[in-house]
Amino acid sequence: AYMDANIYHLDGPGAIAHLDALFEIPDLNALQWAYGAGNGPVTKWFSLYRKCQDNKRSVIVHLDVSELEAAMESLLPNGLYLCVGGVDNHDEADAVIKRVNRWAAGKRA
Repeated sequence: AYMDANIYHLDGPGAIAHLDALFEIPDLNALQWAYGAGNGPVTKWFSLYRKCQDNKRSVIVHLDVSELEAAMESLLPNGLYLCVGGVDNHDEADAVIKRVNRWAAGKRA
């Protein structure tokens, strides 16, 4: 109640059992899902992220640049916070930012 925004770190597949209870917390704004070692890749969990989005929660998604297109096909841009790894240089980072901005604006490149 003291915060303007609240993020819950959902840690590991065992925590999924609590997801519906978390959705009942009206002041919970976002979820950060950590699927844990050996439980990847992130693409395996897009339905969980989408469930969060369908329940009006923002999500923080850590992924590799090679998984970016799949994320953009499966998830909604509103309330999506992407942490993209595997970007090797400034030009590649600029290209990723431009691509995500086009997608978020509703355009397909």
